[in-house]
Formats: sequence, C-alpha cells, structure tokens
Amino acid sequence: MNDWLSMWKLWGIVIIIIPSYLLAQQKIVIHPDQVYSLAIEGAPDALFDEQLQVGDPEKGRSNNPVSPFDHIARSHNTHAQYVVDLGGVYQMQAMWLFDINASDTLFVYTGSINEWQYEGFIVTHRYNSWERLPLKGKGRYLLLDFKSMGAKVGELVFYGELQQSIPALPPPSQQPPRKKKRVADFLGVNAFNWNQQDQLGAFQQVREFREWGWSDGVDVENYPAYPHNRFAWSPGYRFDADAFYRQMKNAGVAVTPCLQLSAPWLHQKADPNSKPIWPKGSAMAPSSYQAHADYLFQFAARYGSRKHAKEILRLRKDQQPLSGLNLIGWIENWNEPDKKWKGKEGYFNPFEFAAMCSADYDGHLGALGPHMGLKQADPQLKMAMGGLTEIDLDYLKTMKLWADEVRGSFPADAINLHHYSNDAGGQHAGAKRGVSPEDDRLRERLLEVCSWRDQELPGVEIWLSEFGYATHPGSEQRAEIPGSGLSTEEVQARWLVRSVLEILAAGADRAFVFNLYDPRSEAPSAFGSCGLMMDPWGPQDCNTPDGSCPHQHQAFQKKASWYAMRAFLHLLKDVQLVQDHRKGSLHYYLFQNPTTKKRIWAIWDHKEAEQTINLQDLGIPNNVTVLELPHQEGPQFTEIPLNHRQLQISGKVKFVKEN
Repeated sequence: MNDWLSMWKLWGIVIIIIPSYLLAQQKIVIHPDQVYSLAIEGAPDALFDEQLQVGDPEKGRSNNPVSPFDHIARSHNTHAQYVVDLGGVYQMQAMWLFDINASDTLFVYTGSINEWQYEGFIVTHRYNSWERLPLKGKGRYLLLDFKSMGAKVGELVFYGELQQSIPALPPPSQQPPRKKKRVADFLGVNAFNWNQQDQLGAFQQVREFREWGWSDGVDVENYPAYPHNRFAWSPGYRFDADAFYRQMKNAGVAVTPCLQLSAPWLHQKADPNSKPIWPKGSAMAPSSYQAHADYLFQFAARYGSRKHAKEILRLRKDQQPLSGLNLIGWIENWNEPDKKWKGKEGYFNPFEFAAMCSADYDGHLGALGPHMGLKQADPQLKMAMGGLTEIDLDYLKTMKLWADEVRGSFPADAINLHHYSNDAGGQHAGAKRGVSPEDDRLRERLLEVCSWRDQELPGVEIWLSEFGYATHPGSEQRAEIPGSGLSTEEVQARWLVRSVLEILAAGADRAFVFNLYDPRSEAPSAFGSCGLMMDPWGPQDCNTPDGSCPHQHQAFQKKASWYAMRAFLHLLKDVQLVQDHRKGSLHYYLFQNPTTKKRIWAIWDHKEAEQTINLQDLGIPNNVTVLELPHQEGPQFTEIPLNHRQLQISGKVKFVKEN
C-alpha cells in the first residue's frame, strides 16, 4: 500500500475523493418573487437578493452579502414565517445562513403547503459568519420560521438535488372582455341596518356591517356554544334582519352583509376581532373555522334563494322556519382580516385567511360536512372575501398559493380591498392629511391588482369596499387643499367623485364609499367624519353628566358630498365607462348608455388648476349640455353656459351630456 502511495506522489498525481451527494446537488438560486410572507410586517426580499453575488458557500467559495434582512420590531410583530417555492421538487441537502448579528432562532421545514417536515434550527448569535444547517427532507416548498423577530441575516443559500421539474404553466387563454357594469351597479355605500332608504339618496348598493352575535346570542348569559347555539333572525337577539333586507329589496337596493367579528360565546371576553377558531385549534386549518362556516351556511340558507328542510335550520324557539327568502345576492365573510394593530389574535396571515375562506365558501370543498359554508346552502349565492386594510397584491398572491396547493381553486367570488388616499399611502400609516386620488395614484394601485386578476383569476371580481375622506379639520384623513380656501366638505365632495371615476377606470367591479354617516362627526379621528351625513347623536347618546350634547348639527345633516353623490348617480346610473383619456393633468372620461347610445363626458383637472379647453379638441359634438354637480340643497344640477364651445374647468368635475 505504501509503495502505491509513494508511486502516486512520485508521479505528482493527487487523488481528491468527492462525496457522491456533492456531485448530484446544486445550489438552488431563489428569486425574491419565489418567497411568500406570512409575517404581520416585514418583506423577506433581502434574504434572497444577493444569490449570485455571495458565491457558493457549500464549496468554500463565498462572499459576504452587503444588504441585510432585518425584521420590523414592534410589540405586535413577534413571530414571522416565510414560505419559499423552490420551483421544483428537491431532495434537500443543506442551508447556509450568513449571520450578521442579533439573536434569534430560525426553524426550517421542508415539504408541501399543508404537510411540513421539521428539519432543524439555527441560533443566530454569531457575527459576520456563514453557518450551515444540514437538511434531509424532500419537497417543493420550504417554511422558514423566525421565533422572535430578532435576527439580522445577510443571505440564505440552499442546496439540493432536483427530483422533479415543475412544468411551466401554459400561457393564459384569451379571456372575453369583462362585462361592463352600469354605474348604479358599480357604486355603493357602507351603512348599517338602522339606516333608512330615504337616507341613501340614489345609492342602489349597500355594504352592511353586521355582527355575528346579533343573530347568535349577544346579551344572553350562559349562552351555549356551537353546535348547541340557536340562531334568531326575526326578531333577532339584536335587530330584525328579515325586516331590513325586505325593506331594502322592496326599495330596489341590493345589500351585501359584511359578517364581522366573532360571536360572544366564542370570544368570551376577548377582543371580538379575534379569529373565530376553536380553542387550541390551528389557525391554518379549515376545520378550526367550523363554527364560522356553520354561521355562513345558516345565514345563506335563510337569505339565499334555495329552500331547505326545517330540520336543517337551527333556530330559537320563537323563529319561523323560513329559508330561501332570496333577499341577498352576496355575503362578505369578515372585515379587515389583516388588522396588523390587533396582533396575532386578530391578524390573519394569508394562509390563515385562505383557510377560513375555504371553510366559509363551501365547507372546504365539503370536507367539513354537508351543512357548512354558503355555497352548500345556495350555490348561486356569491362570497366576497373580507376586505383587506390595503391594496396588498403580495397578500393576495400568498392566499392564491394556499388555495392552489390545498384546494385547487380560489375560495371567493370577489377579491375585496380597502384604501384611503393620504400622504402616508394608506390607513394606519401615520398620515397627516388626505390627498387627491390622482396624487395617491389610486388608479395605478388598483390597476396592478386588476391586471394580475385578469391573468390569474379571470372569473373573480375586484371590489374596493372602503374608500373615503374625513371632514373634521383635525383628522389625518381630512380632505384638504392647502391654500385653496375650500372647505373640507367641498374638497371631500370633489375627491370622492374623482375617486369613483379613477376606480372605474382601473377596472374594478364594485366600489363602496365609506361611510353613509359619521360615527363621530366632531371627533378628530381618521374615520370619524368620513360620512356623507353627520351622526345622529343627541343629548341621550352623548351621555354627558349634565345632559348636554356638544354636537353642533342636526341628526343626519347632509354634507356637500351627499348631494354630489346623489346627483352623480342620478346622472350616470344607467351608463357605462367606455373610454378614459388623460393629457397631463386633464382627464376626460366617456360614458355611454348601452341602450340609447347617448354619451356623457366627465372632465376635470386633477392639479386643481383653472384652465379653458375647447370641446372640439376632445372630440365632443355640438349638441351638448354642460352640468355641474350640486354640493348643497337645491336643484339636481347646475347648467354651465358655453362660450364658443370653450369650457372653463378645474378640480371640480364637469359633465358634458349629449342631448
């Protein structure tokens, strides 16, 4: 043996033995788009933004990364998970982590979205060094679980052997143009069941805030939990639902109930915004939302269009066993599931909310039982997912990932979003005041989501179910144009009309103004004065010790925006947006009645500048009338005279109507 070694040395030949797994494995280059966030806050892009620059640490050829990943450290943001799509099925070999500083524990799992295999952990307590974690699992996905949000990591690099390639998806088939809606079917308002039809003005669409407990045991002591609970609709435990829905349908108003908050028997004394899951249940399991799916079934069985045997209806003894009343066409299953400020109890990460939507939609494809979810009560009834607090495409993509992998279809008929235009980019973002929809790029924000929907979920609608401006001069959402001399009420009216036009132009299917009336007109909160009318409070409601009331207005006193919205809907209710044009800050949008073919143009300057335009330059014919929406009690419209077809425009939209 020694003679052979001497001979090899003499000939200058060196033998290097390479383990077989190193020959088969490869560095898996991951793009940030392959990473999905389940964290309350914090983008994971910096974990995978230097994949090529850091080299090959497994083979001893590495460079130090320069752009670190760092969590957002807040009291409610104490735990984070990220899912990595490897783009193929791999037999995993190793993970390398560049530890910069700060202490945390990273747990790693391999496998599939709903079946994870624990691999191990790394404690990040070193300084500017690469650390290796061996991996043994197999799968397409990785789950990265940061325990305390304390890590500061430069980059992650993974190694494995490709076992199965994932074929590229075929290009999406050409979809027919989306059916255009009449403006009356597009535009609605947020309201409550105690609002009367005459307060709605011309609105024919209402998003109604409705609490679960109103029909399921609120104010009742020792009330039994599911499945022993008993629903009461007419009369309810609070409010008569039958009466309200009949009143609205008879008035030609379509109501979408937003079924918000957990039932009192479920959350006990916890925050009712808490997720409606069984104690100790996993928030990512559809079965944990069985009680909520039961509520959706019972609600849909009564107010949808399909009749059911009375034995299926779990009712309080004083209730008539009615079903198939056909009083609603849509249900929204929650309100703002991504409430970051509610912490882990009230914040649904995208997988958790997808799981609840799957339970609520059809009982997780029927797996929860025959009487779960609204589709099992009435397949014709539609569900809008609870409106997110912001226009968050990453959240939607992560929901779709769960839906594709776990159930094979998206569990909602409408993607639902909220957005408030202000100088911080959205609600609860530290705004100082509202800004115009154009300066906020509202149309562009929505257009990104609508374009993604057209490619990925062409059968699903897009809703913006909350948008608006406040009128209190101390509100961070106030409608204000500094130096203009215009009141906040006047600016609110202008910007709401323009917001509707921009939402339409983006391709959304429905929009709801927030709110019909103020929750707290004279409070300088973000949303307390966003209504089209002032609140109805009087001395008894104010509950002041001396019986006085600080409110300096009449109950449901109408603002300028109420008159503007009423006139807007009267003028445009039967038309559809067919073209939208912009030249600099000049906007001119064309609407047409599909039956009469009569046209209406909406024209404004979003920079609020006064300028004169010639209608001929915009291709507008001679036989027209120019109208301006009222902002106060009086005639429905003000007619604007034309001088040689010259029109003076500004930030207040003018409408040119073909005679």
